[in-house]
Amino acid sequence: MIQVYELLRRLTSNTVDLQHWQSGIRHFVQAHVQYSYVTKWGRREIADIMYKDQNNSLGRTLQSKIIGDAFQDWWPDWLADLGEDEDQVRRT
Repeated sequence: MIQVYELLRRLTSNTVDLQHWQSGIRHFVQAHVQYSYVTKWGRREIADIMYKDQNNSLGRTLQSKIIGDAFQDWWPDWLADLGEDEDQVRRT
């Protein structure tokens, strides 16, 4: 789920933030130092991420952008050392 959250956050220029990530298990990402600030969602969970797409901006972005563009030079640690097939994996 963290990958979906990060993807949406980048695609929406940070308009999707922690208040939109309403998963009851989101606090488990605290195991990663960079997410140590994430708290447990204390209210009723309706969906993992709740976001009202103002003016269909996210919809248009998803239709017009290559998803990899949202990350540019950022890749999760587990993708950092993929060897010679790295570029192929990133493009798929």
